[in-house]
Amino acid sequence: MNGPEPADGGCWGEQWKTCAPSALVLSPGVAYVRGWTAARDATGRLAEQVRRAGLDQDFMGLAADVSVYGNGLVKLGTITAESAQWLAVLLTRGLCEQAERAAFDTGRSAA
Repeated sequence: MNGPEPADGGCWGEQWKTCAPSALVLSPGVAYVRGWTAARDATGRLAEQVRRAGLDQDFMGLAADVSVYGNGLVKLGTITAESAQWLAVLLTRGLCEQAERAAFDTGRSAA
């Protein structure tokens, strides 16, 4: 599904889903509940991982929301630069581990 192109030159392509404004005024026919429920579930999963990493006090603004188009949004809130660096490190480590597992599984299936 393609979103409308913003008149203000803001978001284009797939980015329209995440930088659309919050749904402050609801429109009939938009599945807000579905989007918000997805955002709530994702926010809960992220909050648990942030807590496990010991960063929960740095992500006090973590919240679920929904856009005017019904897309679920997860708001991280304002975080310190140090917290953003830690989040980047954790994401990088997770991606590296995922790539190592994929390489291992590929090598194992080729044998």
